Amino acid sequence: MKTEITHAKNRGAVAKAVSELKKSNLIVLPTDTVYGIVCNAFDKKALKKLFRAKKRPAGKPIAVLIGNKKDVDKVAKEIPLAARELIKKHWPGALTLVLKKRKSIPKMLTGNKETVAVRMPADKTALKIIRKLGRPLAASSANPSGKKTAQNAEHALLYFDKRIPLIINGGKSRKGKASKIIDCTQKPFKVLRE
Repeated sequence: MKTEITHAKNRGAVAKAVSELKKSNLIVLPTDTVYGIVCNAFDKKALKKLFRAKKRPAGKPIAVLIGNKKDVDKVAKEIPLAARELIKKHWPGALTLVLKKRKSIPKMLTGNKETVAVRMPADKTALKIIRKLGRPLAASSANPSGKKTAQNAEHALLYFDKRIPLIINGGKSRKGKASKIIDCTQKPFKVLRE
């Protein structure tokens, strides 16, 4: 398989990304934090590919990216009022919230836990792809487990050349570090990653 790099501003880049995701394939795309390797969050075949590509241990959860604030209710339930305030104030943005998951979320995605990590990225290309697909994305940093996170498309290509069909080039990562994670299932909420 040849890995294609297409610029986020290219006409047809979003449609091409969505087409690959619909075929149970993985793609790499820019987010507002770091580059992510993603797939349809509800596609078990694609999720298996994601774990293989990342060389990620099976019990380790993977975050979900959504395209609209209201979509949090499609993946999570019993969302505390304080969590909704965080969503209102910080999404889209570099904040991931751990919430109680809906039954429809594949166990493989959550590491068999009853929680799901959810975020709405601020990157326009990522949001367009999620919205056009009409499904949340399972997303992890674009690197094999234990390796440095990809900060640009070329770096991602070094890791995933000939292993995935498409990388969307959005330039250098703006933040260069992963999002903050807050567990909203505990009282009080707990910061899991700054």
